[in-house]
Amino acid sequence: MGKTITRIIAAIPGLPMLLIGIGLIFQPEQAVGSLNMPLLDGLALSTQLGDMTAFFLCTAAFIFMGAYHAAPRWLLAGAALLLVTAFARTIAWQVHGAGFATEAIAVELISTVWLVICSLILSRSEPIQTS
Repeated sequence: MGKTITRIIAAIPGLPMLLIGIGLIFQPEQAVGSLNMPLLDGLALSTQLGDMTAFFLCTAAFIFMGAYHAAPRWLLAGAALLLVTAFARTIAWQVHGAGFATEAIAVELISTVWLVICSLILSRSEPIQTS
């Protein structure tokens, strides 16, 4: 697979992250609804929107930086965030009685594997020349 195609494929998981992050800024009720949660209020709303917006936009930024620069380390940073999220959801289910978020965990794990594979492919190819 060519480097350009790998870079395009690597960017795909960043798209929903970016859209959710932007949604949290401009349409928070719709954005959190798509994640199966209510919009909170008061300080809880500040935490919900602040933390979630940071998570989604930074994850998207890491993925896009990795894809644009063909830099595996940035793809792995995005993958790490997604993997820890899947792990934390599983702990929430096992330890705290949360519902098991099958679809969300599946998406996070598939995206993690996707990004790791793309990072491996990019790490085996020649570096991009910049001048």
